[in-house]
Amino acid sequence: MNQTTGNHIVIIGGGFCGTMTAVNLFAKAKGPLSITLFNSGYPENKGIAFHTYSEEHVLNVPC
Repeated sequence: MNQTTGNHIVIIGGGFCGTMTAVNLFAKAKGPLSITLFNSGYPENKGIAFHTYSEEHVLNVPC
């Protein structure tokens, strides 16, 4: 930790979990915070679970 500029966190993976981790870290930060988010592809935020375009693939539904 650099005492003059705050914390710097690196998150590898720009899918849903990586993005939400960054959002929650910012929300809970008690001081200056810098986050670098690395993602290997496009688009960010979808991740593997949400990357399908088929209507037959559903998530969070009753069995």
